[in-house]
Formats: sequence, C-alpha cells, structure tokens
Amino acid sequence: MDRQLAKNLIRSIGEEYGYEVSGNETDAEFDVYLAREKHGIAFQIKNSTHDSARQGGWLQVHHYEGEPANWGPALHSLRTMGDVVAFCQTLITFAQIKSKRQA
Repeated sequence: MDRQLAKNLIRSIGEEYGYEVSGNETDAEFDVYLAREKHGIAFQIKNSTHDSARQGGWLQVHHYEGEPANWGPALHSLRTMGDVVAFCQTLITFAQIKSKRQA
C-alpha cells in the first residue's frame, strides 16, 4: 500500500469534516480528533512497526482513552487503500453523528 497516499487521504478527509489533525504529512504518527476532551472521537494513526506490516506500508489506528498521551492498543490495521477508504468513512460518519449540545 502507498502509505503516504493513505496518510494524505486520512488527513484530507479529517480536515474536510472538521477534525483537528496534528503534525505534518511525513510524520510516522499523527492524531485526528474532534473535541477530544468532550466527545472521545480521536484516533492516532501510526506507521505499523511489525516487520511484514512495515514492509507492506500498513498503518495502525489507535483510539483515544484519556489524557493526550493515553492511547489504547491498535484497533484497526489499514492494509489496503480499501481499508483506508473504510476508515475515512468512519471519520465522516462520526463527524455527522457526534453529540451536539443545544444552546
């Protein structure tokens, strides 16, 4: 999988749907989140570190579990561009259904 293309797609979709996106395009890991402290919609995307996964250009996705440094274990392994597109659909869906407070 073209890891850089995958990261660019995740970052672009995240920004388009109002997520905060940390770091820059060449980072080995970055965060994509919506009001992390209120909604818990936050993901950390990292280059996979296992030998075969690294060689395949895979990415792993961690979910936020608390303080900014408190990321859970990898929940998703993005191995193909189809996996990346499915994850981007998750970002879109979560952005559309996040809780909204009434004024």
